[in-house]
Amino acid sequence: MRRITIKQAVEFAIGLEKNGIKFYKECGENSKKDEARNLFFFLAAEEGKHLEVLSRMFSGVGRYDTPSVEGKRAQMLLDAYAKAFLPGQALADDKSLKKMDAVGAIDFGIKTELNGIDYYNQLRKIVAEEHAGLIDNIIKEEREHYRKFVNFKKSLQQKNE
Repeated sequence: MRRITIKQAVEFAIGLEKNGIKFYKECGENSKKDEARNLFFFLAAEEGKHLEVLSRMFSGVGRYDTPSVEGKRAQMLLDAYAKAFLPGQALADDKSLKKMDAVGAIDFGIKTELNGIDYYNQLRKIVAEEHAGLIDNIIKEEREHYRKFVNFKKSLQQKNE
């Protein structure tokens, strides 16, 4: 039976944020349009804030024996993590970002934000109440990132019509 500790789950979230920072910075560096560049660098900075919050949480979780979850709940968390982390890691590793146009990067960002929201919703179910508000905040911000991507994509499509 699968088992995962709360500390491991928070550590996974830290990996997601590190991936997000790397992805958004590379997209910003490769963007030809100022609007897109600014959006990607803004999102990289936002992910950096999430990384700080999660790092503090990780330190706090280490103060006591971390409970674990197992069975279906653990599997749901691991599945959400894999959906959120692995595609971004593979994309960064194979350097496909350099070939991706703005719309492709935005589509990937939209998918990444949705997968991250799913992971954080799963994480929210298992963290101690003292950390729940922090996770709720991250979920709220990730939803805002998603909204920014969708609106930016719409504006790009309208400009191209």
